[in-house]
Amino acid sequence: MFSFTFAIMSMKRSRFRYRFDNLMSRGTPALLVGLSLAPATIIALVSPILIVFDLSPHDSTPVSEIIWTTFMHTYDPSQIAYDEGDWVYKLVVFIACLGGLFILSALIGVLTTGFDNRIQELRKGKSPVIESDHTLILGWSKQIFHTIGELVIANANRRDACVVILAEEDKLQMEDMLRLKIPALRSTHIVCRTGSPRDLTDLEIFSPNKARSIIILPPDDDPRPDISVIKTILALVNNPRRKKEKYSIVAMLADETSNNTVRLIAKDEAHIVLSDVFISNLITQTCRQPGLSNVYTEF
Repeated sequence: MFSFTFAIMSMKRSRFRYRFDNLMSRGTPALLVGLSLAPATIIALVSPILIVFDLSPHDSTPVSEIIWTTFMHTYDPSQIAYDEGDWVYKLVVFIACLGGLFILSALIGVLTTGFDNRIQELRKGKSPVIESDHTLILGWSKQIFHTIGELVIANANRRDACVVILAEEDKLQMEDMLRLKIPALRSTHIVCRTGSPRDLTDLEIFSPNKARSIIILPPDDDPRPDISVIKTILALVNNPRRKKEKYSIVAMLADETSNNTVRLIAKDEAHIVLSDVFISNLITQTCRQPGLSNVYTEF
């Protein structure tokens, strides 16, 4: 009989520990709820003892006053210094103070940890971007600094222009590089986020349906950058949650043969810049026309 009772108690203890572990693993909100209910448990245990054994130092103390006193001792342990009564009463309220001290310490730790975790999540660049009529840049390359520099000049007549960048680089590193290369942003503010331009989930948090234009830059470290650009265009135009209106996409390709693939995918939604062909034509023209390089440099 004793072994059976012990087995039942062990099973209940294991189930309680399992539920407690599940509560702890749910994160800061669940811990805050649990710590908010813990003082109610202390009050429910201590108040009946004071009422049943009539341990209150004052005669005819109302029940509500005893509950309030226990509540104050739970949340403010310093109240025990002003208590009047015998040692039994002080011992009972000391238990309430000790439990409250533990709960408050845990509550401060949970709040601090939760706040720190939230800051770390924001630094990862995964929070949604609530912008509209913005310029969305997908990808990161050495050309992005010149691109943003031209956008800053173009947005000079706008009061609150926004450029949103989605790339696989670290958010803080992108912001530091942009701050170093482009110190004067004028009326343009830049929002950087970390993610894959080819991932539909990452694209959704950047509001591509509300963007006025989308610029796709090929990565520098990819041996086949056109493939990355084509995949990004596919993710945009074939997104089931895309807008009905046409996108205004500007993309850069290195291989002229990739242009036909993009035309087949995006039709007239994408404007393609062939970097190799453009540079070759530019070099040829500047060789045949002296002084033309100065004009292009000015442009």
